[in-house]
Amino acid sequence: MNSSPTKSTIQPSPANRFERRKQRTRDQLKAAVMALILEKGYEEVSIQDITDRADLGRGTFYVHFQDKEDLVWSTLNEEFNQLFEEINTRHLGEKSPRYEFLVWLTMFEYAGDHADLFRILVGSQGSARLQQRIEDYLAELMLQGIEAGECFPQFQTPPLVLARTLTGGVVSAIMWWLEHPDSYTAYQMASHIFTLIFRQPPPISADSPLLRRD
Repeated sequence: MNSSPTKSTIQPSPANRFERRKQRTRDQLKAAVMALILEKGYEEVSIQDITDRADLGRGTFYVHFQDKEDLVWSTLNEEFNQLFEEINTRHLGEKSPRYEFLVWLTMFEYAGDHADLFRILVGSQGSARLQQRIEDYLAELMLQGIEAGECFPQFQTPPLVLARTLTGGVVSAIMWWLEHPDSYTAYQMASHIFTLIFRQPPPISADSPLLRRD
């Protein structure tokens, strides 16, 4: 007689149920804080606001996150990880400097798609600490790409100096652009940065079918 459990008798383990419940709670808190930031602004949102919106207790909040910034950064970090996974998948095999241009273009498009949120988080009334964490995240990604020979191979500048300098410049440009969205398109901003750094026209023309059309 076969004593192996059948599909109908297999039950989720307590650990699996706990992890799913934990993830649902974290997702509730993330959704709540992002909605509140758009409604009230970053500084005006309190832990109590977040837990009330998520219908959870304050104690539950502190089981998962240290403070509001930790919650917001966890949410952004997850979004950025997904974004750059998509970038690497979409542009797999692209070589420098075309690869760098495509990354910058995607970053500006993403920032434009979430302009209201990023204006609040890292704009003139936003959080300097969050801006620094975003810069650190992007600089680390760039440093990895430089050290792997995937981007900026023609530059002789020490990798860390190059990564920090370029990241700071691009983040500053994005912040300025979000405050002046009618000045240039995402394509134009990426093109300006590309031409400034590589001293050549962008590798994709403005009328290319590869560009996103909104």
